[in-house]
Amino acid sequence: MSSASFMKAAFLLTLIFLFQSTSVFSNLPAKEKNKYIHHQEFRFRPGVQSGSDHVMNTLLQIIADGNQKLRVFTQYDFTCNITVEVFAADNNTGKLNLNLNDVRVKGETTYRHFDLEQWLTPSLLDISIKIKNDGNSVLRELKFAGLKWQDENFPDKNLTFNLNGFPPISELEFKISSVNFRYPDEFFYDVISLQKALLAYYDAEGQINKVNSVIHELDQLSPETVILDEFRLCDAEGTIGRLRYAAFQNFSMITDRDPEGHIESISQLWADLKKLRKEFNFVISHIDSLLHEQGITFLEKEERGKARASFERALSYNNLYIPAQLSLAVMDFEAGQSSLAMNRLAAFMGQVHPPAFWINDITSFSQILFENEIERAGKLAADDRFLDALRILDELDGFCHKINVWECPAELQRSLIDVHYGMYRSYLRVAGRAYESGNFPFAVTYIESARQYQKENSQYISSESESTSLLQDVADAYFFSADRAMLYHDYAMALKMLKEARDLCQNYPELACTADIDNRLAEAEAKKADATIFRAEYVLTEPMVILPGSSKKQAVEIVKDDLSLGHLKAWAGETEEARAILNHVIEYAIRYDLRTDTLINMRIISLTEMIHQKECELGEREIEKLLQLIPERLMDAHYFRTSQDYQQVKNLIAIHENCEWSYTNELAALSYIPLLAQYQELLQETQGAYFMGSREGFNDFFLAYSSTTTFFHENDLMNYGAEHEPLVEFVTGSSNISLMKAAVDYFAQGNEHENAFLTLQALKDNRLDAREVRTLQELAGKRAALSVSTQDPVMQPSGYVKELTANDSWYRFYVRSFIRNW
Repeated sequence: MSSASFMKAAFLLTLIFLFQSTSVFSNLPAKEKNKYIHHQEFRFRPGVQSGSDHVMNTLLQIIADGNQKLRVFTQYDFTCNITVEVFAADNNTGKLNLNLNDVRVKGETTYRHFDLEQWLTPSLLDISIKIKNDGNSVLRELKFAGLKWQDENFPDKNLTFNLNGFPPISELEFKISSVNFRYPDEFFYDVISLQKALLAYYDAEGQINKVNSVIHELDQLSPETVILDEFRLCDAEGTIGRLRYAAFQNFSMITDRDPEGHIESISQLWADLKKLRKEFNFVISHIDSLLHEQGITFLEKEERGKARASFERALSYNNLYIPAQLSLAVMDFEAGQSSLAMNRLAAFMGQVHPPAFWINDITSFSQILFENEIERAGKLAADDRFLDALRILDELDGFCHKINVWECPAELQRSLIDVHYGMYRSYLRVAGRAYESGNFPFAVTYIESARQYQKENSQYISSESESTSLLQDVADAYFFSADRAMLYHDYAMALKMLKEARDLCQNYPELACTADIDNRLAEAEAKKADATIFRAEYVLTEPMVILPGSSKKQAVEIVKDDLSLGHLKAWAGETEEARAILNHVIEYAIRYDLRTDTLINMRIISLTEMIHQKECELGEREIEKLLQLIPERLMDAHYFRTSQDYQQVKNLIAIHENCEWSYTNELAALSYIPLLAQYQELLQETQGAYFMGSREGFNDFFLAYSSTTTFFHENDLMNYGAEHEPLVEFVTGSSNISLMKAAVDYFAQGNEHENAFLTLQALKDNRLDAREVRTLQELAGKRAALSVSTQDPVMQPSGYVKELTANDSWYRFYVRSFIRNW
């Protein structure tokens, strides 16, 4: 019922009386009236915990909060006019009617913008009516308690009673002797609901402003920050969602008036958030294409670093987004990193076909890439750099075996044949020069290498006739040299040449060798035995280290195999194993003096560069991954883990100091992370001190908390998103009575008088008996008096401390100590 409607109505209560004699009504006058003006004052009642006074105290507290006054200085009055009327009725009954008029609530009745008159009007009436005779003697006193005087449907039968042995009613006088209006106990819960609703209504302003700020800041959506902004949007949606169903939404007195305009603001913000959510969902669902478009824009501005970052971010959300893969492949190709470009192409040109929309762009770029690489391989082959040329062509060939979408050009196969044949011919050329210089064993070694190469690559080199022809030339040269040595009586040389010729002919039966080689060997052996033997002293100028069971030829084969394995390991990203292989190769090259071998030396250099490149690539990938994880971990307040990631980034940069990338700016922007980790460590130490406090006292805990607070503020950690709860809030918000008691002592000793009093208040709210904390009250009061009296010596201590404590008797020991020590 509204205040206006109940003010204009007269409220009726009927008291029905039953009489034994019908003659009573024969003398009953038509109407008798007894007017009574009631005034009732509502003030704070200390110490009550239940009942009507508890309800009234709560209402006073609401009004005091709204007016920023102490509850003890807040009051309101209730007034009304009560009229008693007596009527005759049938069936030996009489009716006693109570009429209430001019019902008013005066005094402090508002909470900020809201008039609480209808809430302040007490709904229960306790009334006593005395029945007197003509001699003014009291015959009976009727007492009625808990009458719901505002209820028009109050049942009459509840007020029925007998009047046995009374004089005629005309001789009776009815007089109101006492009136008391009060509140029902259960009304307390409605009042508490009102209090929460009013607080929630005015607290809503800060939340509305915060959401407004978020909406304003998120007005310009950026694909780069949309995922992080998504968390802020979700938080804003949650805030408005809670406001739409907040406690004040159930009170029409608040929503109908809405003096701050919150209801309309909430409705508008909800509509704005729905619109923003739609835009967010669109950006998130198209984030890969938006980031790709952003990268294209950066390319047009020649900002290639930013463009690459945008393309890679697009792939971090959708690794199969072909436009970004293709754009990065083009950038890799233009930067001279064709291998990376092919790896990207292979990622989406394999078993799964890309969409038809992108086929033309993919095939066009692949064609350009192949033409360029084949041309580059041809130039290297022209300079006899066959190993480098083969590396390029093998990558192209490997790419062709991975994909099904695009048919590799026939020119690749022709180039492979040409370069493999060039490699084969390079062995034969070295062998030919050795043959011409008379170093036949060296010539045979390289001819065998050529034949082995031909065998391993028979699909490219179909014939070994050239190597066979050169072997025949070497065999003929052996026989010729043996004949010449015999001619000059150098039988040792002849024997040596014949033995090597015999070994060569046995290993290669297809050679045309002389049939009497054994006879010639026997002849040379015999003549050597008969010849005079001369001996000459010689000195080794440099020691040669040969491992047992090994030879230089075996070392060459080991080195070649290891170099191939090392390249494979480096390509696969197994850089530690690749570097171990490289060290092993270098050891063999030094031990067996293989550094003069051009091919081995080039492959060693190639493997070294490949390992370095792969280490840089893997290091950069790991750094980027860690840098992407850091913001999320900071948001979740995982400062230890974040600090570990930050240090790992620094370590990776230090390890890869020769790599061509820099993260100086990113690291500078995150330099505060170790401070957050140190703060979290201090919090954990404080927590440990707290848990030990139950056994050893809380002094270490207070000192640790104070140090943590100092560290937090000295380093401005709030600017980095960290939050810190003041010690007094932690203490008073806990349910640890021992901690609260210790805190009163700590705050009082430290001249933190306001915090000491707040902690005492928390102890009171936990319903501790004042005598249990008497010593603490006296200490806190004494310390507060000494401090305040120094600051303001002319102040009246009694008035100050009574207002501070709201004249609550629970603080009596605090008040006495304060006044006594002033």
